[in-house]
Amino acid sequence: MDRWSYVLETSDGTFKGFLTINKDGMTYTGTVSTEDMTIDLKNLKVEDGILNANFNAEGYTLGIKGTFKEDVFSGELAGPDFTMPFSANKVKE
Repeated sequence: MDRWSYVLETSDGTFKGFLTINKDGMTYTGTVSTEDMTIDLKNLKVEDGILNANFNAEGYTLGIKGTFKEDVFSGELAGPDFTMPFSANKVKE
């Protein structure tokens, strides 16, 4: 299991949480969490270091896509009418 810590600044406030990725053989599962909820990632794929997944939050389907490079995940979070940068740092455990 890999955990990645993020801080996301939005017009609705600041959200802090974790992107968690699990690998079992060739299958990936994961979650995205905030301080008060954990949401399962759907359609999660990791190919050639590129993560692509979506999840439902507050009635919206959001997509997350990005790349892993060493201890940093960088990409974007996209909703029905917005796209914003999304980055996270690997948590050393």
